[in-house]
Amino acid sequence: MNILKSIFNLVNNGHPKEPVVGITNETADCFYVPFIDYDRTAFDCVLKDLHHLHKIFGCCMFVILQSSKEEIIQNINDANLVANYHVIGLDKMIYHSHLEMLKHTRCDWRNIYRRPPYSARNWVLRVSKKHDKPAPEFVKLVKFSDKCSYQHSLAHLLWLQKMYSIKELNYSTLDFDANKDIEMIEYMTK
Repeated sequence: MNILKSIFNLVNNGHPKEPVVGITNETADCFYVPFIDYDRTAFDCVLKDLHHLHKIFGCCMFVILQSSKEEIIQNINDANLVANYHVIGLDKMIYHSHLEMLKHTRCDWRNIYRRPPYSARNWVLRVSKKHDKPAPEFVKLVKFSDKCSYQHSLAHLLWLQKMYSIKELNYSTLDFDANKDIEMIEYMTK
């Protein structure tokens, strides 16, 4: 029994579980907006992935948030900045299209293959602080087009505007749904 306790202590990351808050990517009409979680990834790789997603899937814009600064090795303005990022899109797509889209990125593999225990059909990104890490911070809006074939989530747009005051997100040329409700959940994390 002591051997198992010793092994557990080696694996334990030192943080007890604590509640954090996240938002889901499912819309009220059962579509999904892109949520992409990058761990220890160079910023220029995130940008390359988003350009690729625009080319392959026709996604028209993404908001990049930095979810952790612990991995920073260079200045925030450097394209080679290595950090943890959350990417949120506003394009509404079906579940399997979102899953296929994730396979075209360098995202954390758990984002694709391991479903969280609280929901089998949506993704969640942390939006609150976690231990000594602050809440994710706005880094960049990546806009490809003012015209797009997707309908867009008004709820996610309003949430982003409220949380980050991103003036460039004010799009009158895009087709938004009428829903203003976004699902937020509290969950336990290490």
